[in-house]
Amino acid sequence: HNENGSLFNPNRETELVDLLNKIITTPYAEIQKIAKQGRMSVENRFTTENYVEVLENLYQKNHD
Repeated sequence: HNENGSLFNPNRETELVDLLNKIITTPYAEIQKIAKQGRMSVENRFTTENYVEVLENLYQKNHD
C-alpha cells in the first residue's frame, strides 16, 4: 500500500486482484490510517486557494 492509497494498472486485472487481496488482509486500523491520510492529501491538494491559483495562471497564460 502507498501511504495514502494504492494505484494499479487498469489494463492488468491481476494487479487489481493482488491489491484487493492485500486490502482484505490488511488490519482495519491500518486501512483507517491510509484512508485518513488519503483524505488529508486531497483536502490539502484541492483547496479553494489552489483552484483559484490554477485558474489565474490559465487566464494569464491565455491573455499574454
